[in-house]
Amino acid sequence: RGLNQRMTSGATPRSMSRENTFESDLTDPRDLWTEAESLAHALADDLRLQGIVARTVTLMVRFSDFKTITRAKSLVRPFDDDATMIETLREIFGRTGFFLPVRLLGVRASNLEEKSRFVRRALMEESLPLPGFEGFTGP
Repeated sequence: RGLNQRMTSGATPRSMSRENTFESDLTDPRDLWTEAESLAHALADDLRLQGIVARTVTLMVRFSDFKTITRAKSLVRPFDDDATMIETLREIFGRTGFFLPVRLLGVRASNLEEKSRFVRRALMEESLPLPGFEGFTGP
């Protein structure tokens, strides 16, 4: 019957995203960047609220002819902060061709992991830099 009885509460999602469909198509790259940046800030807030870190940022663009493209970048170190999200999105945005008016813009975070699990693993391995503790060498 198509019913899924598996328990999913407490499970880390595979991805999280924010997107916006525009009432009228956008053509100005500055307007597109402003919207992408706003979506990225909201998504980073979502990650922190859920206690999740991500390794991949994806930009999704749906053009006025409904053709959809995605561009992604994966990082070595997981993140949940606005600065890393925006910096990565800016790189993706810069290499994306906006050749038609844009109907929908979305930002997705994937390769997710619970932040507490990442911190425990990083402490055990002592080789992964913890977000917010870069350059800390101890007392």
